[in-house]
Amino acid sequence: ALGIAGAVAWRLKGMPPTAAKPPTAASAPALLPIAAHTASTPRTPPTASSRPATVVRQSALEPGHRYDAQDDQRKAAEYYRDVFNQAPAGPEAGLAVLYYHAAALRMDATKKSDKALARFIENSANDSAWPLPLMRLFAGLEGVEEARAAAQGPDQLCQALYFLGVRARHASEARDTFVRGPASDARARNFFKEALLKCPENAVQLHQSRLELKRLER
Repeated sequence: ALGIAGAVAWRLKGMPPTAAKPPTAASAPALLPIAAHTASTPRTPPTASSRPATVVRQSALEPGHRYDAQDDQRKAAEYYRDVFNQAPAGPEAGLAVLYYHAAALRMDATKKSDKALARFIENSANDSAWPLPLMRLFAGLEGVEEARAAAQGPDQLCQALYFLGVRARHASEARDTFVRGPASDARARNFFKEALLKCPENAVQLHQSRLELKRLER
């Protein structure tokens, strides 16, 4: 708004004082619905310039989770693989490898994800650092009870139950002789149901366990 002196000066010049116009609907930025944001989310993970090179945050995995929820395991596997390759160290990078391997298991194509598991395990200085016990389990280097006992706190237990369920449904210690059937599905269902009881309400793996239970009903 113009002051009194400014308004007088404008009037002396024969021009009315002006005030800022409120933005019109045409000039305001359009807001896309949530579905549009989801559909247009690029598969390329965050660039190194947006975060430290050795850190992967949980939010960086979300596009991969969406591909998984859409049953597009190929895109999910590629996304998780790319996230890991950009930042191959740290606990969230370990989760990226686990999700990569889970997607590969669903496609029965784990040759490359096996190598990613081995690479992470080999480069880890601390054998007990989370989620390394889960990775050692998938690599056949550790048993179910050991991997579960290594979980500390509700978040890690939630992650353990989810990935134990994935493994129970798709793999075993003797992967070459593994046959999916009622017994493997029952073991997986027990882990996912326990996750529903013990996972924190905001845990990603809680929602993923619900998804897996729906898949088991198909």
